Amino acid sequence: MKKILSLLSAFSLTAAISSSVVSCDYSNKEEQEVDLFDIDFSSLNLTAGNKWDYIKNSINTIIKYNTNKNHIEFQEDWDITNFSSLVDNKDIIRGNIEFQIKIINENISIKGYSKILKTKLFKINTQKKQIDYWCSLSLSEYKEKILSDLRERNSLLWNIDNENLLNSDIEIGIDNNSISNKGVIKNTNFTVRFKKNPLYLEGEINTTFSTKVIDLSDEKGPFFSFKSKHFKDLNSRQLITNFVKQELFFYRYVIQIDIDYEILFNCVPNEDDPNINDLKSITIKAKSDSKFLIGEYTVDYFVDMFELANGANKNNSI
Repeated sequence: MKKILSLLSAFSLTAAISSSVVSCDYSNKEEQEVDLFDIDFSSLNLTAGNKWDYIKNSINTIIKYNTNKNHIEFQEDWDITNFSSLVDNKDIIRGNIEFQIKIINENISIKGYSKILKTKLFKINTQKKQIDYWCSLSLSEYKEKILSDLRERNSLLWNIDNENLLNSDIEIGIDNNSISNKGVIKNTNFTVRFKKNPLYLEGEINTTFSTKVIDLSDEKGPFFSFKSKHFKDLNSRQLITNFVKQELFFYRYVIQIDIDYEILFNCVPNEDDPNINDLKSITIKAKSDSKFLIGEYTVDYFVDMFELANGANKNNSI
């Protein structure tokens, strides 16, 4: 009986010691340091054009999952080598940049540097097509239009600032003889190509861009907006001329009267007094040597009863 009790006591003591050792090992495992070099960051989307905040939050999540701290912060717990090259002035990721993640908080259970990571350029996708713009805008305005059209099928491009794209990636130019009075003339072809060593984009730009002439007779043109109602309260040639010039002010005086177009006042003899000419219609006609316009169109001139009641010329004579 005594032998049995001795054996039981020895077994209990051995079990207690074993339990203590296992418990101690478990505790050490919880607190052991993790080398950042061993952590997998391959899930990060390191494509140029992504917002830094998106990348930063993804890194926070990965580090938090592998450490004993509940809240992880950039530049408090970890930092980036080569950060000024990685991120532009708008907090957008650039391409072809190598960097490492490094732990700077000594009080968390993860240490060291990550493997070397590298961002990649965004591969642009453009259709093989021709895009024509109405002529007479400034070169800088066409650059904005071209970049906007390039973004049509490339969503990440919306994150990248126009100035940054033009400074480092895309060159948009025209022939020196394609500008008149600060406006780009008709039938101008734009050169749109990648610069050497771009920071955001790669691929091919298959779309071609050019300007087209403004045909005054084209109902879909930008100037086909002079209707008879616009002239009903204009009872002198000077007022009509000023009105037309002001309507063209949208193009910043690039298109000029007597250089690019003329205004023709079409009159007929007055029924009651042949010595008086009544204005029947107004023709806006492109000059033959205009670098922006072709064609012409005519609008009727009339004065309605409201204008007559306010003293307008009853016979429409001007």
